[in-house]
Amino acid sequence: GELAEPMAAAKSTLQNSVGQALEQVRIVVDERVSGEERTKLKNDLSEGTKGLVDLKELIRDNLKWFYEPDGLIDVRDQVTDNMPKLLNLFVVVSFLFFILGMCSTCCWVFREKTGESYNKSPHRIACCTMCCAIPLVVIPTLVLGGILDVATTGIAAVCLTMDGLDGDRYRNMAGALDANLSNVNTMADVIDTCLAGSRGVNPNMLDYINTTFEGEPRPVREVLYEISVEPIETAFASIDERLAEESATGLKDDRAVKALTNMLVNTPVDAMMLPVPDKFSSDSNYDALFADATLRDFIATSTRCDNIEIDGNTIPGVSSFLANLDSETSDTLVASYPAPTCFPGPGEALTCSGTNDKCTGGEKFLAIKYAVRMERVYRCDLWEAADGSFCDPKDMVKVGDTWTNDCMRLIDGENKIVWKQRFCNLEEFTEYVQQYKQRIDVAMDRLSDVTLTFTEELKVTFRGIIDTYFLDPLNKITSGITCGFLPPAYKGVINGMCFQGAVGFRQVGKAYTIFGSSVLAMAIVLYFAWRFEVDNVNVEESNKGGA
Repeated sequence: GELAEPMAAAKSTLQNSVGQALEQVRIVVDERVSGEERTKLKNDLSEGTKGLVDLKELIRDNLKWFYEPDGLIDVRDQVTDNMPKLLNLFVVVSFLFFILGMCSTCCWVFREKTGESYNKSPHRIACCTMCCAIPLVVIPTLVLGGILDVATTGIAAVCLTMDGLDGDRYRNMAGALDANLSNVNTMADVIDTCLAGSRGVNPNMLDYINTTFEGEPRPVREVLYEISVEPIETAFASIDERLAEESATGLKDDRAVKALTNMLVNTPVDAMMLPVPDKFSSDSNYDALFADATLRDFIATSTRCDNIEIDGNTIPGVSSFLANLDSETSDTLVASYPAPTCFPGPGEALTCSGTNDKCTGGEKFLAIKYAVRMERVYRCDLWEAADGSFCDPKDMVKVGDTWTNDCMRLIDGENKIVWKQRFCNLEEFTEYVQQYKQRIDVAMDRLSDVTLTFTEELKVTFRGIIDTYFLDPLNKITSGITCGFLPPAYKGVINGMCFQGAVGFRQVGKAYTIFGSSVLAMAIVLYFAWRFEVDNVNVEESNKGGA
């Protein structure tokens, strides 16, 4: 019980030492770069980038008409390949109709009559021109113009939506677009970041794409840093912190370690082994001892000879019990326990003359003390040397740059220690425990020496490997997922498709409409000319028939 607190404090010191920090770095790095962790990291990246996949699918599914072969591309190709041909055809045909219309008009103006009769050629040419122009030129051009006008109206609606698309508008449209509603907010963030360009010049998409981490939505980049980078950075940082602390004091001079080693030296084990009064008070053999107020107080004696003072409290030894037992009994002790052993020598025993119950009880009580102190039931284990003898690590010393007498043995190509069992009595066990100060001090010296020797090399070499093959590639990946190029490209698509392509279609449609309307106007003029001319011819023939 007395050792529990200082041992816990010393253990905490070792757990927070540079050596432990180096071990923690190895463990953390092993965990972060293990196959299972890399798989988890890949899954986290895949999960986190679902928003990008959804954005791609949204654009692909809803704008596929604009880029699929049988969509806008086909229309463009048709317009590019066929519109010039159609236009040339319409121009040639219209030109022929114009010539015919001019012929009809000139004949009407300059040769309305042949002799005394009206010339029939003008109204026949006008009728032929008018009847052919409408189905061959007017209707096709007006239909094409109307189709292009209607098409550009739909394209313009899509363009307006694309031009004003942002996160809020996408949230409003998500249901109509049959989007994955669980990723609506992620998609809205991606659109704000990568299409609307409202979050800086070159934002990192992983800062705005969320993934579920520990039950809460968190940015993917933040989660990746927390689970992959931060533990490694923290582990390496702890090396410098603990190195500074140990360089100032050293492990063996640490307050907790010194408290433990001082307690081991200044609080002998045999002084800490006290009887439990309740166990003896229930035994009738000791009734006389407990009935005496003075002896009852000295039942709680240690297993050592002399009294000892610990934390201001005096713990009586066996000699104090003997002195008080002798003064409280009328019997004479045949063999006493003279200092420093307090116990009988070979062949001697503690006996009492007469039948004094106090002496008899004291004899039995001290016999138990004797057994506790003299029986070799305690473990004073050490390590085994290569020759099979006992090896005590307290004898380890550093000669030059090499530690000797460290009890390490080369087994199967590795330095190992082999425990060797040794039994001892309480006096030897007490000395064994007190010598643990020497063992701990020399072990701490070696730990500090080895740690300081290899820490800088480990920090530079090991950290360089981690940076080169893990942290730098991970940082390159996460830092490279930017979308600063997308807003200009997206605006370029809108400009090309809407403000150029759609406007071009509309202008072509208007040209066809104007062209068709012009030919229609000519046809109407020819109709009136035909009407006037044919009526004259009909009236003339009617008059001839009446005559």
